[in-house]
Amino acid sequence: MASTKAPGPGEKHHSIDAQLRQLVPGKVFEDDKLIEYDALLVDRFLNILQDLHGPSLREFVQECYEVSADYEGKEDTTKLGELSAKLTGLAPADAILVASSILHMLNLANL
Repeated sequence: MASTKAPGPGEKHHSIDAQLRQLVPGKVFEDDKLIEYDALLVDRFLNILQDLHGPSLREFVQECYEVSADYEGKEDTTKLGELSAKLTGLAPADAILVASSILHMLNLANL
C-alpha cells in the first residue's frame, strides 16, 4: 500500500489523486470527497483558462457553469433561457473557446 506521507523536497507525487487526497480531510465522507475533487478540478481548470485567455473568459465560463448548475438542480426554464442568451451572444472565436472549455469541464466531471 502506498504511503500517504507528504513527499519531501526532491520527491514527486505518484498521481494527481494522491495530491488531492492530501488536500481532503480524513473525516470527510466518500461522497463529500468526490464533490471536493470535482470542485478542485473545476477551480484548477478555471485558473488555467484564466492564465491562457484572461480573467474575462474565466468569469464568463464560470457564470455559464453556475447557471447550468442552477438549471440542473431546479430545472427552472428561465435559467436555461439565461444560459442560451449568454451563449448565443458570443462572437464566433469566443464561442469556440467557451464550447471547448465546457467540453473540458464535462470531461473533468466524468473522471
